[in-house]
Amino acid sequence: MKNFNPITPSLRHTVLLDHTLYNSENNLPLMKSLRQHGGRNHLGRITVRHRGHHHPREYRFLLGDTSLVYGVPLQASLFVYDACRSNFIVFLRSLNGVVLYSLSYSGISLHSTIVHYNTIPSSLKTGDRARLKYINPGSTVHNIAVSESGMGKLVRSAGSSAVLLKRHDSWSYVRLPSKRVIKVLSFCLATLGMCGNKAYRDQNIGKAGRNRWMGIRPSVRGVAMNPVDHPHGGGEGKKSKKATPRTPWGKYSHGQKLKKNKVLRNDHD
Repeated sequence: MKNFNPITPSLRHTVLLDHTLYNSENNLPLMKSLRQHGGRNHLGRITVRHRGHHHPREYRFLLGDTSLVYGVPLQASLFVYDACRSNFIVFLRSLNGVVLYSLSYSGISLHSTIVHYNTIPSSLKTGDRARLKYINPGSTVHNIAVSESGMGKLVRSAGSSAVLLKRHDSWSYVRLPSKRVIKVLSFCLATLGMCGNKAYRDQNIGKAGRNRWMGIRPSVRGVAMNPVDHPHGGGEGKKSKKATPRTPWGKYSHGQKLKKNKVLRNDHD
């Protein structure tokens, strides 16, 4: 973490990540520029509130088709900061010349070697990627896929990890960071260990302007809006609340369940 001398009021409490170990790179085949949408969909309607202009970003493609590197040792040659995610990523290079990006994990260092297994692994260490059926129950995993040939979808943010509880038939039971237990096919891939950049949660951005750089606009209280914009809007003077607090879309904000107890796979047991 990096602290600053309080030469301005905003720097007095600012604590940011130290990027001295994370160099810039220019590997164009693995990157593309992202256009800005301002939280709007293809119809031009705002679907994500409080989003606006941010600095230009480059999206880096992570592990996709790794059939060329199954069983081949991959060496970490560079750590890269990615503005599109909270976790850092690592630039991997194989002996046969294949280069790709992968999520960093806790304990990784330069010249660390990891292996992606598609069959029964000879031995597993932190950072190796294998199918859930070959990982011992009780192990800590991250970057979990939800289909046999798909990319990692679950447990990818900085400092997060899941626990492989048990296996039954062709299913594996995984406890997510939210303490929720889900069923995933045992043929899905997962990476051993915990996601890196655990210090991400200890940041203090220090000032509102840094949020604007990241594309986050200010949020406004509902009671300060007009009736057309929010159920709490309108009224004369300062009216702090209404009889039934609601969300901007008219649903009750207290006491009503908004989430469904869904599973990733259909259970026909």
